[in-house]
Amino acid sequence: MDNQEVYRQSGDQQQHVISVGEWVLYLFLFSLPLINIIMLCIWAFGNEPNPTKSNFGKAGLIWIAIGIVIYLILMFTVFSFFSTAFNEMNQMQTM
Repeated sequence: MDNQEVYRQSGDQQQHVISVGEWVLYLFLFSLPLINIIMLCIWAFGNEPNPTKSNFGKAGLIWIAIGIVIYLILMFTVFSFFSTAFNEMNQMQTM
C-alpha cells in the first residue's frame, strides 16, 4: 500500500497521512533559517486542510517565541553584568 494514498477517517473528513519521506523533507526545511518560520506560519495560519500540520505549525511557532524570550532575557542579563563590571572598573581607576 502506497503511503501517499493512505487516509485516516476523522468524522466526515478524510485526512492524508503524512509519510516518513514527507516528514524528512519537512524537517530538512525546518533546519533552514527563515524558511522554517515561513513554513510554520503557512501551516499554522494558512488554509492547511491537515490539522496535524496546522497544530505542528502552531506548536513550532510557540517554541520559537519561547526561545526568543529566553534569548532576550539571557542577553539582557549578560549585558547588565558586563555593564556593571565595566562601571566598577572605571570607578576604581578614577580613584
